Amino acid sequence: MKVGNFSSIIGDFTGEIRLIVGVGVIAEIALKLGPLELFTAYFSAFVVVGKSVFKGLASAALGVSIKMVGTDLISASEGYTFGSYELLNSIGLVR
Repeated sequence: MKVGNFSSIIGDFTGEIRLIVGVGVIAEIALKLGPLELFTAYFSAFVVVGKSVFKGLASAALGVSIKMVGTDLISASEGYTFGSYELLNSIGLVR
């Protein structure tokens, strides 16, 4: 039991030190990512992680279709509101 706790503490400590040292490099890489790279990362996260490619694609399509409802925060253009005032603020996922 003591060996497991000690190993966990050492692993946590070295992981945190690596993160603190490498956060600058990670931030530089993240700032260079454009829309295409971000889409590829999100798409691969949905498709590759799960066992079923169909379920991954279906969940990605559902998420994109939910996100398309409401007003775009950057361009302030209306998405799929279907003339409803309540849908201008998008669909609330957490109530």
